[in-house]
Amino acid sequence: MKWTILLIAIGLEVSGTVLLKISNGGQKLGLILTPLMLYCSSLWFLSIVLKYMRMNVAYAIWSGLGLILLTFIQSLFFKEQLTFQKLFSVL
Repeated sequence: MKWTILLIAIGLEVSGTVLLKISNGGQKLGLILTPLMLYCSSLWFLSIVLKYMRMNVAYAIWSGLGLILLTFIQSLFFKEQLTFQKLFSVL
């Protein structure tokens, strides 16, 4: 159950970050408020996970998996090149 909650937290955080990218530098107010709600929800789910998992493990997975997902989302949907240097940096 704790892994499912952690994956939900990661999905919410990644979704919020993607919406920030789509907001075009904050020019679309709705796309700024929604990421804030997603980030708050993500942190709430992360706080639940911390009752059952060590903080350093949960945070490392939350931030690391989020970074990996965003790297591939950026490449697929925003057509940014996935260079060796970027992949190496992610690793």
